[in-house]
Amino acid sequence: MEITIRRGGVPDASAAAELWLRARTAAVTAIPAPVHSETEIRSWFVTHVARDLELWVAEATGGGLLGILVLDEDCIDQLYVDPATTEQGIGSRLLSLAKAERPGGLRLWAFVANTRAQRFYERHGSARVAADVGVERPLRVVLARVHVRDLARRVDEDRGGKSLDHRK
Repeated sequence: MEITIRRGGVPDASAAAELWLRARTAAVTAIPAPVHSETEIRSWFVTHVARDLELWVAEATGGGLLGILVLDEDCIDQLYVDPATTEQGIGSRLLSLAKAERPGGLRLWAFVANTRAQRFYERHGSARVAADVGVERPLRVVLARVHVRDLARRVDEDRGGKSLDHRK
């Protein structure tokens, strides 16, 4: 399957929202269910994600969306792959794009219970810099904060004695 990654926009918002909903539904055993209705999520993609954030889409040639990446400044706000197409390198390609777009480094959050996502990010050079407890209405969930950096850069910083925690 040939995959194209391109910058998304308002015309992609509905399809991106549907992919997000499918991915979140499939992952409900690892992460809490969304706290907003499907209608609110669809509206959020159209009115905010596609207009105010940096939406990237992975799509099959002649087909639908396979994955989405949403960047908000130096933060990976969303990275989801259609559940029917996981383990095909789509998430890795989207993460590589994010790292290329933000060579100074990226921040992201992953649910502590979502060990699969944490392993994915760690395989790609992430380092956990903090664990925080957050409240997501109405569920209490623990979040892990992960700072994404290239492995070579992390090794250089470790050798120089700099902290991986960007807040220090």
